[in-house]
Amino acid sequence: RTSLVLPFFAAALGRQFRFVHVLRDGRDVANGANRKMFVGLCQDVFERPCRNGLQDRLAFWAKLNLDIHEWARATLQPDQYYAVRIEDLIDGDRDCFAGLAAFAGAAPAVVAARLTPAFMASFAAHKGSYSGRKWKGPRAE
Repeated sequence: RTSLVLPFFAAALGRQFRFVHVLRDGRDVANGANRKMFVGLCQDVFERPCRNGLQDRLAFWAKLNLDIHEWARATLQPDQYYAVRIEDLIDGDRDCFAGLAAFAGAAPAVVAARLTPAFMASFAAHKGSYSGRKWKGPRAE
């Protein structure tokens, strides 16, 4: 829901505004139990009635993420916007963490010291909740 107020934050903070866009696998979101945002906004986003089916939920989350990405690329400077896939975080992709740390302004020596194997492994505990592995196929409606 924070994505809906990004333009407000950007206008209020100007060049101080920075945004990390964590992209989550749309299958996880569309099949999740929390559908309040979809139910509340889908009709406005598509300008038509929405069914609560998987196809509309997938299309809604894809459009929402693409719209946010396009807004950020058109509005923000490159040093204000960073997109990262949650799968890369959960899988412990060292380059992903290093890029995120660099975007945050962390010194390379600090990044090297903090990205220990134990730190990276701590994210693996969330693989069942994120990364598109939760769902074997469409969940029964």
